[in-house]
Amino acid sequence: MPKWLGNRFGNAVPLNPGGPGPSAIYNMFDQYYMKQEGGYVKTTFEGSGGTKVTFGGVVYHTFTSSGAFSVTEAAGLANATIDILVQGAGGGGGVIGGGGGAGGQVQGTSVSLPTSAGPYPVVIGTGGNGGGPGAAGSDGGDTTFNTPTVNLITANGGGGGGSHQGSSNSVGGRSGGCGGGGSDNSGNSGQTYGGSNQPTSTPLSGTFNYYGNRGGTGSPSYDTNPRGGGGGGGTGANGGDFPGRTGGEGRPYTIPTKDTPTTQTNYWFGGGGGGAPYESNNPSPGGRGGGGGGWNDNPDGGALAPGGADGYGGDVNNNPTSPVPTEAGGVAATNSGGGGGGGRWSGPHSSHRTGGPGIVVISYPNNLG
Repeated sequence: MPKWLGNRFGNAVPLNPGGPGPSAIYNMFDQYYMKQEGGYVKTTFEGSGGTKVTFGGVVYHTFTSSGAFSVTEAAGLANATIDILVQGAGGGGGVIGGGGGAGGQVQGTSVSLPTSAGPYPVVIGTGGNGGGPGAAGSDGGDTTFNTPTVNLITANGGGGGGSHQGSSNSVGGRSGGCGGGGSDNSGNSGQTYGGSNQPTSTPLSGTFNYYGNRGGTGSPSYDTNPRGGGGGGGTGANGGDFPGRTGGEGRPYTIPTKDTPTTQTNYWFGGGGGGAPYESNNPSPGGRGGGGGGWNDNPDGGALAPGGADGYGGDVNNNPTSPVPTEAGGVAATNSGGGGGGGRWSGPHSSHRTGGPGIVVISYPNNLG
């Protein structure tokens, strides 16, 4: 039976989300009746999980720890269009060796995400620990975005940096999303940098870019000073080759500012860790995007090189509240997926986590209908 609805007289008629309809103003009673009669369809897609912030008409879900993304209002959509950043965790640095490689990175735009397949588990990779004599830094953990039964997106953890051992038995950088820097004896086979093993496929449709680079080459010989390891690979560039040793830079991604969501910041993610030189006055900073700086064991006294700029968690090098001593190598910025800096020979530093954890950011328009 026709009713007075939205200042109009007529019947409730179902409409497709986003379809044309008559202009009207509906009060709460009108909306309830329309929904009961099948003529009112909510067109605002909504999700939950992580830290949820709306900025500039876009909703962001930022995961700095593991959790799940769930569709709480599908808005009648079989698939929602989202953008996504998945950043793996960084590897730890070696001793008189290579910086840790950053985690691999995946950026997806216009990604078609089924609304009925969730919840989507999110696993945030943990950063790797420093190395010791003859032991490379440990690899960072993978960061993943999946369904409960299907693997969708994986950003591999970064490879650990190579380490000096003594005589000619140094160990090389490890492969990962971005490779760890090579040892101080990179002229020998097996003691050079780690490569990138970042996966480059997903069953989802959309536009995807996959980022990972090799670590830098260390000094060719362990017995000629100055010497040291190469920089860890970053998501935007290879790690620096000896004698440069700077961590490879990461890549930018704009999201709401950490702790101040009323603004936005163009953060950089995935900077490689700086290598650790011996008897050299040339410091080894971390790569832009949160890479940890390398310990510089120079003739005038040891010092820690600066960390990479613009990381999500800020530069935590020389942070007096950090439980990690500076001689273990610079700590990568929190949740930037950067590699840890190379450490001093006085290790082992295997009990100190220097690689940065990963992150996942999901975003979509505030109204998809």
